[in-house]
Amino acid sequence: MDPFIVRSGSEDGSGSSIITTGKLLGVFDGHADRGELVSEFVKNELPRLLHSKLSAAGVDLQMEAHVQQALVETFVELDGLVPADPSGGCTCSVILQLNHKVYVANAGDSVSFVAAVTTTKSSSSSSSEATTTEIIYQSRDDKPHLPEERRRIEEMG
Repeated sequence: MDPFIVRSGSEDGSGSSIITTGKLLGVFDGHADRGELVSEFVKNELPRLLHSKLSAAGVDLQMEAHVQQALVETFVELDGLVPADPSGGCTCSVILQLNHKVYVANAGDSVSFVAAVTTTKSSSSSSSEATTTEIIYQSRDDKPHLPEERRRIEEMG
């Protein structure tokens, strides 16, 4: 996988750039007749659009709020750019890793999980291992029965 490389201004205002390398993983699930076209569009456009927002002047990649805002703006802008057709759409889940931080974002009725897998060796036998998996984060599924989601849908008409 190619790295997701972002340049941002330095914290000291010297004008030099800080290069941040990360990874962007996504799942785009098209639905309805033309959903595959929408999911293909989002798959191609989301990395470019997010990269431009993260690389913009004044964005400090060390500040979580700046990265979170870039993700929100990217999702909202993509929603307005997708090929408008009442017979297609897609859900989207992305995981963005920048340096040592991981950001999870989703839209639609998709859920993302971040899990920690731990393998420990048994003290009684060097060949015996135990593996445990713990879900450490789960995103919210945007279903219309949730009050916030219902209100958002109704406000859109």
